[in-house]
Amino acid sequence: MILHVGPQKTGSSSLQELLGSHRDALSDNAIFVPPGVNEEYPGHHMVSYRLLGRKLLTLGGSDVEDLVDLFSNWLTAAIDRNCDVIVISAEDLSILSESAWNEFGQVLTQAQELSGVNVGALNVVIVQRDSKARARSGANELVKHGATAPISQLMKKIGQDDKVTDKIVGKLPRLLPLPTVVTYVPFEGDNLLRRWIAQVLGDNIVDILPATAFDVVVNLAMADGTIEELRKFNELNSPTDPARAAYPLPPPVTDEEVRAFGRLGIVRWALAERDFYYKEMNRLAYRIEELEGN
Repeated sequence: MILHVGPQKTGSSSLQELLGSHRDALSDNAIFVPPGVNEEYPGHHMVSYRLLGRKLLTLGGSDVEDLVDLFSNWLTAAIDRNCDVIVISAEDLSILSESAWNEFGQVLTQAQELSGVNVGALNVVIVQRDSKARARSGANELVKHGATAPISQLMKKIGQDDKVTDKIVGKLPRLLPLPTVVTYVPFEGDNLLRRWIAQVLGDNIVDILPATAFDVVVNLAMADGTIEELRKFNELNSPTDPARAAYPLPPPVTDEEVRAFGRLGIVRWALAERDFYYKEMNRLAYRIEELEGN
């Protein structure tokens, strides 16, 4: 069992899109990727959300009542498809506490007993990214979801959390009840998705996927100036307590929160479109200069 745990802001959404879009081709090569939450979220967030006590409704999915049944069904489905590798990906797994990982281990043990399928070993895959770049990207993502605190404050908070996360991930071989290795894939470098597939699943799997499979990019980055504009917009529109400003808005409950989320969605779209327009104009201007030079 390959368990990709992220963490956040290391290309996880793009990888999940790749895996979900080529599930049949992978299955034909003995690799089973279970269905994700939905088309928008092809990752296996139902697992991490259940262990974290979160509601999957925020992603448009239904909560899983029993993880043992879920994993038992996945193991049985893998065997039925003659697959000897199963890949599960959810970036929020990287923020599980030790007690939650212990619960995960119990789930796996019981699922094997229920399904009669043996998991020989676990390969926990984590993508390593420069800590400062990861913190900044994570802070920007919080702003996209409603955070009002300054980017520097958000980065400091994320940096503290990441140290705890990395420490726990390093303990996994001792925490889980199966033979477990931790594989690190560097984020920096050319074509992360191609390198991830090659390192984790093998060069032969790279060869069976179309070249365009590795071009997928989810959650395009916004320019720093745009993020700051969005943060200031959040300050004016957030109905939450300023003391909680380091965190995004909670799932909307009151009419005021629903309206705030509606405004945030519209402004994010408008700013993203503007960013795209500027980038495209710059690209075309550079190309015109190139052609005129020739």
